[in-house]
Amino acid sequence: MGVRPDQFTDLKALIGDTSDNIPGVPGIGPKTAAALLARHGTIDALYALYAALPSLPTRQANLLHVHQERVALNRRLVTIVTTVDVSTDLEGYRLASAGALDGEHTTRRGWPAPLTWPARRCEREGSPIKS
Repeated sequence: MGVRPDQFTDLKALIGDTSDNIPGVPGIGPKTAAALLARHGTIDALYALYAALPSLPTRQANLLHVHQERVALNRRLVTIVTTVDVSTDLEGYRLASAGALDGEHTTRRGWPAPLTWPARRCEREGSPIKS
């Protein structure tokens, strides 16, 4: 993509990500975004030097100014959170065997049933189900 790994989130913030339905800045494609990041390093540096935006073509400067909030939101959306506390106890992640689940919660093949069983259970017990 023409950027360093630490610049990848800034690149995605500028160009968007269609697979995650994140719109980018219209008119800023991968090459333009990579060139901006090569010149300024980060989005923060780009916007901090907003006075330097006149060195950009007027159209690009206007697009970056108009879509500044979108770029900030995009950056949050494309950033992968790596600070989540996740248990390292592997036993907690093991699936129960099909025999450990009763027939009400499994399909004929022994797989866990979809979430229709709570609805059936409520109907049997006379609890109203609200849709």
